[in-house]
Amino acid sequence: MSDKVVRRIGIFSGTFDPVHKGHLAFALQAIEAAGLEKVIFLPEPKPRNKMSVTHVSHRIAMLRLSIRGHKGLEVMELPDKQFTVRQSLPRLRAAYPDDHLLLMVGTDVLAHISVWPMASHLLRTSGLVVAVRGQKDEQHAHRLISDLPVQPPETHVFVSAYKEVSSREIRVAIQTGQQPVGELASIQEYIKENWLYSANPRQVGRRR
Repeated sequence: MSDKVVRRIGIFSGTFDPVHKGHLAFALQAIEAAGLEKVIFLPEPKPRNKMSVTHVSHRIAMLRLSIRGHKGLEVMELPDKQFTVRQSLPRLRAAYPDDHLLLMVGTDVLAHISVWPMASHLLRTSGLVVAVRGQKDEQHAHRLISDLPVQPPETHVFVSAYKEVSSREIRVAIQTGQQPVGELASIQEYIKENWLYSANPRQVGRRR
C-alpha cells in the first residue's frame, strides 16, 4: 500500500497583465470551494491572439508580489512560449506526478475550451474549477460544461467575488490617468516604478 498523499492542485493559467483582485479572489475561493492544497499561477509568455503583451518578467514579478502572505498560492514558470495540452500538460504532470490537477478558468475561457487541440484529453484527465465572470450566472457556466466534448471527472462552479474586474480595464484606466477598479495595492508601486501601462510615464506618478 502506498503512503503517498494525493494533493489537489489548481492550475491557473493566464496572461495576468496585470494580476488583479479578481485573479487573487478566484484562487482563494477555489482553495475553499474545491478543497485545493494549493493554486499554481501559470503566466503564459506569449498568449495567442493578444498584441503588445507586457513582458512576462514583469507579469511574473507582479504575481510574486501579489501572493505574498497568502498561504497556498505559488507562481510557476514553464519554458513553453505558448501553452498547449500536448507540450505543457506533460510538464505539469512531471512536476506533480502523484497529485490531482484541476484546471481553473473563467466562463470567458470555458466557452472556448472545446476548440483547443487535445481538449478531450485535458478534460478527461483534469478536474475543472470555473469562476462565473461578467454578466453571466452559474446556470450559464453549467450549460457550457454540459456542452464540452468530454465531461471532466469533477467540476466546481462559483461566482467570482470580483466578476466585473478585468486586466484590460485596469490598463485603460492607468493609461488615461484614472483610478483603476480592482487593482491590487501590492503591485501599485511596481507598476509606477516600471512605467507600465501608461502612455505617458510621468502620468503614472500623478494618478494616485
